[in-house]
Amino acid sequence: MIKRNLRLRAATILCLAVLGCGPSYEVVDHVYDPDQSDLENLLGEWVCVDAVTAGKPAPDLVGGAIEFEKDLIYLKAQPRNNKWVQSGYVLETEQDPKRIVINATPHGAGIPRVWVELYRFEDGSLVISRTGDHEVPYSFDSTPETGYSLLTYKRVK
Repeated sequence: MIKRNLRLRAATILCLAVLGCGPSYEVVDHVYDPDQSDLENLLGEWVCVDAVTAGKPAPDLVGGAIEFEKDLIYLKAQPRNNKWVQSGYVLETEQDPKRIVINATPHGAGIPRVWVELYRFEDGSLVISRTGDHEVPYSFDSTPETGYSLLTYKRVK
C-alpha cells in the first residue's frame, strides 16, 4: 500500500512537471458494495490517477476521465483534451477477468469500432487494462512483452 501511494504521488508530480497541469478533480476512494451490481458500482465519474504502459509510467494518461451512465460511457482520454467521446458499452461480468465492451464510432469514420477492456475494483479504485490496438487484453500485466496499459481510476467526489 505504501509503494502504491508513492507511485500515485510520483505520477501526480510528474504530471505537474511534464504537463504543467494539476489535478482538476477532487477524488475519493470507492467503497465497493458487493450487494450492488458492477454497473451500480461503476455509475458516475472517475479520473485516472496512475497509469503504466508496457511497464513504464504513462503520465500523459493521468487526468483522463470516464463517466458511466446506465447505457453510455463518456471518455476523455487526455487531461488536456476537453472533448468527451460518448459510446455505448456492455459489461461482461461473467468473464474472468471481467470486461467492458465499448462500441464507438470515431469522428468522421462512420464505421463502428469495438474494443474490450478488463476491469476490477481494487483498494478503493477502479483498475482497467487495455491495449493500444483494439485487441483484447488477457491480464492486468503491464510489461514490455504485453504492451498493455494499466490505468487506476478514483471516483470523482
